[in-house]
Amino acid sequence: MAQHQQEAKKQVVDALNQIGIKAGDTVLVHSDSTLAMRLSKSASYSEASSFLQECFEETLGENGTLLVPTFNYNFCKGKPYNHEKSPSQVGIFSDHIRKDERTVRSFHPIYSFAAIGPQADELLSDVGKSSFGKNSVFERLLASDAKMVFFNISMAFCTFVHHIEQQQNVEYRFLKYFSGQVSKEGKTWTDTFDFFVRYLDRDVMVSLDRFQNLLQEKGLLKEAALGSGKILAISCVDTYNEGLKILDQEPNFLIASPPKPMAGIVNKTEYPCDASNLDTNTNSIKDLVSEIYPLNRALVSDGIDQAFSIIQSHLQAYTSCTMETYPPTKRVWTWRIPERFNVNNAYIQMENGEKILDYTENPLHLVSYSTPLDKWMKWEELDKHLHYSEKRPDAIPWEFKYYERGWGFCLSKHTYDKLPRDQKYRAIIETEYGISAQDGLRTLSAQIDPIGGKDGRMGAILVCTHVCHPNMANDDASGVAVALEIAKRFHEKPLPQGSMSLRFLFCPETIGSIAYFSQHEELIPSIKGGIFIEMAGNQNRLALQRTRQDNHLIDRMARTVISGIDKDYYEDSFRDVIGNDEMVINGPGVNIPCISVSRWPYSEYHTSDDNLDIIDENMLCEAANAVERILRMFATNYVPKRKFKGPVFLSGYGLWVDWRVNKPLNLALEKIFLRFEGNHSIFDIAEELSLDYWDIYEYVEKFRQKNLIEALPVSSNINNK
Repeated sequence: MAQHQQEAKKQVVDALNQIGIKAGDTVLVHSDSTLAMRLSKSASYSEASSFLQECFEETLGENGTLLVPTFNYNFCKGKPYNHEKSPSQVGIFSDHIRKDERTVRSFHPIYSFAAIGPQADELLSDVGKSSFGKNSVFERLLASDAKMVFFNISMAFCTFVHHIEQQQNVEYRFLKYFSGQVSKEGKTWTDTFDFFVRYLDRDVMVSLDRFQNLLQEKGLLKEAALGSGKILAISCVDTYNEGLKILDQEPNFLIASPPKPMAGIVNKTEYPCDASNLDTNTNSIKDLVSEIYPLNRALVSDGIDQAFSIIQSHLQAYTSCTMETYPPTKRVWTWRIPERFNVNNAYIQMENGEKILDYTENPLHLVSYSTPLDKWMKWEELDKHLHYSEKRPDAIPWEFKYYERGWGFCLSKHTYDKLPRDQKYRAIIETEYGISAQDGLRTLSAQIDPIGGKDGRMGAILVCTHVCHPNMANDDASGVAVALEIAKRFHEKPLPQGSMSLRFLFCPETIGSIAYFSQHEELIPSIKGGIFIEMAGNQNRLALQRTRQDNHLIDRMARTVISGIDKDYYEDSFRDVIGNDEMVINGPGVNIPCISVSRWPYSEYHTSDDNLDIIDENMLCEAANAVERILRMFATNYVPKRKFKGPVFLSGYGLWVDWRVNKPLNLALEKIFLRFEGNHSIFDIAEELSLDYWDIYEYVEKFRQKNLIEALPVSSNINNK
């Protein structure tokens, strides 16, 4: 090496030491090779890259590890990725390191890295398919306490911040899935990788100047002059901690300006009440189940749209209803609306061409929301992605990958056991993720008011059920059918004037109720309680899951009703029977007291054995009866507040009850009106006096008709008195 290059090399090493880079470090380098070329007076960029590599290797020593980004964005444009040949598109120096025979390169067609040093394998081998998330190189750099060096460039090139943004789930980016052809070690296949991309249509522009200044002000980002340029260094840990902290305070701190707002509801369709819409061939609750059951109802899919169309046609016969659509990828509270899931084909075949399972024969064969794939593999690799049920060996289980994407197939245990272990298998999954706003997640809601119309003071009670369990009859088509039966009954026999309204919500599980309430927070205070219905048709006792409040008015009413219908019923506390949308409805920030009514447990759960054979009309009717009675009791209940003074002249107002007609009520007359002080609801009075609710209700109503009391609404947070 020429004398001037030796001096230049010492100058670079001294500058690296000055910013805290030392022997044994693991360092990710983002670089501008022009400074290395000027310092070394190299004749070519290749020579300058060799010079810069020597500077880092001398600084880091034999125990240090040098990493560079070798990102290539052609895969996002539909072009194949070749692990050995696809070049780095982010700098001359990074591609120079990629070509070194000692280099280890991480396998990722978008965000790959190349490394030399003892930590290279640990950092870059067997990385995940996420660009910035779980098991990504960025996550490993953080865990290994690596440092970052910006060689004659600013932190504008710091891709590590996207790992921070993904951990924080920033509102201006979303996970997008890219599928295409990849090659490694002579093998070629189709695979899928994710990328936390920014919304281009919302004018999101990265801007890290403020972040760089903040890190420098805090003394965390070190800087050293080097010739006509400068170099910067900071640890990944410091960058991560400060990034999370500032994003928590200012969510848009890492972009130039706040993004354009994203619509919450992109389509809202009103369906007026129209009895002619009703299918007169549907005569039983089980008939409703049979309509919905066979549809492949993934969260956002053609199948669930078909189910909503069926539900809407029935519901519209009883009341007006509203279909709402929410755009995919939109953040709703801490969640994201999932993309539309379309399946074109999915199967596994053996080397002789025989298909061992096929999505077209039963959609449960494919794990819901599986990513695209076309790959030959040995049994050991395939086996990690196969699911079966030990308890029901003849059944196909239902599995899903809604929020942690991957791929998989489901099959019976008997089929699994017969598969040869010494063959190769080809797994083909042709799926698409649609992000068109108009094709987003949907909910269907409706309200049935009492006679005389809505009484805003009294509020409403919610009836909720989910729609998104594909090819299953009991979970959740039976809950949908019972809810529609409830709507029919309240249409035919409306609640009396002054009662609460009934609000119905049909939605995909969890994300549907989150989307709905996030866009309708104004409704939350008016909803005094809720009932979630599911798994209502199997042969089992009724199960009552209490509210989070645990001894709320609706808990006590439900216990009274269900114990009178099914003396062997089962009851447990919140989330200790089985969890569903009550975690949203009765959860933080919403906290509408919500019970669930089901027939849990049952052994066919989440398998292909959950079919029409296990649905019993009598069980459906019994569940509907229980829910209807709870609703009528809760909706009619109110707090009587006296307008009179002194004991009431009962016979003078026609309020005397003959003991020969109703002796228990006769004996309780004075005890009843002594509880008209505005702190006992009708149910409280009935419960305290061990009398029938409807006897008390009808008697108290006579006081209201005589203008002796006023009806106050029951507070939504009322528990024991």
